Amino acid sequence: MEHNFRENTHSKVLRYLFHHKFMEQKKGSEILSKFIYEITEDKSICELILKNQYDIFKEHQILNGKGRIDLFIKDSKNEFVIVIENKIYADVGVKSVSEKGKITETQLTYYQKYVEENFKNYKQYFILLSFKEVEDNFDRGKFVLTNYDGLIEILNTVEISDNILKEYKNLLFYLTKMDYNREYLVDLIADIKSEETKDISLSNLELINTYYE
Repeated sequence: MEHNFRENTHSKVLRYLFHHKFMEQKKGSEILSKFIYEITEDKSICELILKNQYDIFKEHQILNGKGRIDLFIKDSKNEFVIVIENKIYADVGVKSVSEKGKITETQLTYYQKYVEENFKNYKQYFILLSFKEVEDNFDRGKFVLTNYDGLIEILNTVEISDNILKEYKNLLFYLTKMDYNREYLVDLIADIKSEETKDISLSNLELINTYYE
């Protein structure tokens, strides 16, 4: 739980928390159904989720090697698919730009097309879960944007003694509620990666080590 801003870590934990087979009393399906309902307000999908017949695949490879879906939830019996693209500080991947510089295709475009072509008779839900604000400079298609603030509110309603759930809630509390300057961290990390910052103080290095792998 120390890798606060690492997408793969969050996706692994979310797979655990959303899956009906890991926690006691099948609390995973309760968490997933609440999460989906807050986004879609669709009671029918919640009823299907609570049947506990779905599976969750992490880094699900789509056809033609055009990407991997962070969390791909599929129920072949009840015929629904949920795509969750998880973003912490990374941007949505751009795949195509027009001559005028307009973004015409992103990784979300590929994921939506993959589902629509291969699961035509299934209920389809597309979610972009992001920690930072997403720039509205491209068409998200059917993807609905949500954030980690809403996720922690849902997790706080779950009554069960589970160490992973407890530790993850603690992590999200510090990520979403503690008043350190998120934008400062984002800018600082970006500068380091681009090598624009040559002189970094020890305090800033310790801050990054605390909140970033």
